[in-house]
Amino acid sequence: MAELEEAILEGKENQDVLDEMCEILHMPDFQQAQQSPSSKISPVVKAQLRAFVDRISLLYESLDKIPFHNFEHVSHVVMSASKLTNRIVNPNGIDYKQNSTNVALQIHNSTYGISSDPLLQSAIVFSALIHDCKHTGLTNAELIALGTPEAIKYHNKTVAEQNSVDLAWKILMESKYKDLRACIYSNEKELVHFRKLMVNAVMATDIADKDLKAYRENCWELAFKDKAEKDIDPMDRDRKNQPLSLSTLHKPVMLHTQCNTGQHTRNLMGLYMCGVFGVSYHEYLNYAKENRKEWEMKGQAIVAKMKSDCDAKYAKQLALKMNEQLDAIEE
Repeated sequence: MAELEEAILEGKENQDVLDEMCEILHMPDFQQAQQSPSSKISPVVKAQLRAFVDRISLLYESLDKIPFHNFEHVSHVVMSASKLTNRIVNPNGIDYKQNSTNVALQIHNSTYGISSDPLLQSAIVFSALIHDCKHTGLTNAELIALGTPEAIKYHNKTVAEQNSVDLAWKILMESKYKDLRACIYSNEKELVHFRKLMVNAVMATDIADKDLKAYRENCWELAFKDKAEKDIDPMDRDRKNQPLSLSTLHKPVMLHTQCNTGQHTRNLMGLYMCGVFGVSYHEYLNYAKENRKEWEMKGQAIVAKMKSDCDAKYAKQLALKMNEQLDAIEE
């Protein structure tokens, strides 16, 4: 497994993180999930996890330097993603007086396998933690316009998000976190599964890229092209588990940001349609409406200040770039 970890860390030639995205994720079937051993987290792993979170927190700038994409924002996203993941509910229409295996099977199918995949659940929270590592406060469009090293490295696509994945993964692969890694995945199959889940979740946070937007909408259409399908017999849902699981994977990590910015309607309806997140649809809709109401009152002043700060930072970056070019010409 060490060889595979090293191979992922080094990356494939001419392949970006974005290239690792996949339309369908193959989830463990019910029998596999039931056979997976459960274990308590050791004090060593807990210590390494705390150290890892501390280390990741240092990759985020303070609130005064980066007003939005800072560790406070990330903490909110982590809590939101964790809450949504824990909101997967026991569905209606199941006879809970049956034996526990039959009940578990129906819940597994009704939640598209999410309830039976702790690796997916942990990947969602992990992705929320790392998704804005080393964010500069500039949009991807601005990073591309400036021609930053990261923009060049990632071929002007989903720059900040790909950089976040690479930075966080490099840290996770350090020897000091070997017990933490062993707790997350125990074999190569689980390693590959965890990596795919994380990449897809973090890439979903680039809500500005038109290609990724179309990609997510296509995943959603694959899963929910017929709205009535959410009401089919839970025992028949296993045939559609893979695309549905990928569609629901996108929701927890990206929804918090979209509710903050008012881009909520489609994805909140998604929470309702997929039917596995309990009352979160109504709760988040209320939050989003309140955010929009506050934005209507304070938005113009906030935007004016943000524009002023951004213009100053943008001008500074351009000046540095121009000086570098002049130095190169003189040499």
